[in-house]
Amino acid sequence: MARRRTVAHSRLFRNALLPAGSAAALVLAAATGCATYQNYPPIETPQGDAAINDLNVPPAPELMGLALRAVVQRYPFEGEFVVNLPPGMTEHQARNVVASIGDADARLASPALKPLADQGQVLHVTQVWLRAEKGTVEIMRPNAGYVPWATGKEHNSQVFRVRLASRWGKWKVEGIRLFVYDGMTPPVLNVWEEAPAP
Repeated sequence: MARRRTVAHSRLFRNALLPAGSAAALVLAAATGCATYQNYPPIETPQGDAAINDLNVPPAPELMGLALRAVVQRYPFEGEFVVNLPPGMTEHQARNVVASIGDADARLASPALKPLADQGQVLHVTQVWLRAEKGTVEIMRPNAGYVPWATGKEHNSQVFRVRLASRWGKWKVEGIRLFVYDGMTPPVLNVWEEAPAP
């Protein structure tokens, strides 16, 4: 009889510990960015896309902010510029991303800023790709009039591929690659009624 009570107590003890251990594992995974898979745009396959496609879910907003800041610091604008974020983001998250750029001239896309964007004073976030502790954000700047020294030919669009990595939950930019293209059509502006205050 005593043995049966001991076995029951042991099982009860293990069952009590299991949720706590699982919670700790989830906290550790969240802190390190492990097992996080995000895609924008979604990958179209017959089985669907198993990754998260909602860019409001962390760490996607942080990655976009870091990538935009890195691009703006290396390739600065003269004056105000528009930041066009992917569709589906909440205004709260969009404001946070723009604020994290740390540039007083950055403006979240709004109807009133379309003429400014049409002049090429705009950055479009076109792709977000995240696999555990590695991430890539692609940013497009149309009508840039960029002339590479190697060709001497003017190209109408720049695409910045920003690579990021996380170490124990701390994301950092690892590098930026610049590509130039002709004939690219910029994405449609995803706007709110009012742009956030700088």
